[in-house]
Amino acid sequence: MANDDVKRTCCFCFDIRKGIIFLLSIQLIFFGVAAALLGAGIGALKNTDSNDLTGAVDDKGIPISGSDLKQGLTTIVIISVVVLAVEALFALYGLFCVMKRNASGFKVFTIVTGICLIFNIVSVATTRPVAVSSIVSCVINAYFVYVYWSYIDTMKEEKGELVNSSA
Repeated sequence: MANDDVKRTCCFCFDIRKGIIFLLSIQLIFFGVAAALLGAGIGALKNTDSNDLTGAVDDKGIPISGSDLKQGLTTIVIISVVVLAVEALFALYGLFCVMKRNASGFKVFTIVTGICLIFNIVSVATTRPVAVSSIVSCVINAYFVYVYWSYIDTMKEEKGELVNSSA
């Protein structure tokens, strides 16, 4: 019975459903705001004079022209905006599945989130130097995946309880 109580909580104190709605809402807001801010940065970057972007060098010490640097930065920012927008939409999908109590849809959401976590862990493990914030982020995301997976079982149990109580 103690295990069931733990499975039904998020952050060890909130009802799991409310906790997941909160976590997914925070993710949706974070990714949406980050995409919007970076999107605004694209406009600022396009209005920047290429001559103001001097002084950068590549890994061999060769100076990079301002126009090449501007083009590279613009590409990176555009890719980042697209990735953040997709992550915001994905958080919205997870939130929709929770609100509709769609266990199979939320399972897909959780599996994809877990796969992204594995890629993140590999990325952190192969990057030098390793930032403590990256490790903390991986641990927090692993907990989120655990809570999400626990909620799938909770949704299935709730559906079973609802079916049994209607009989």
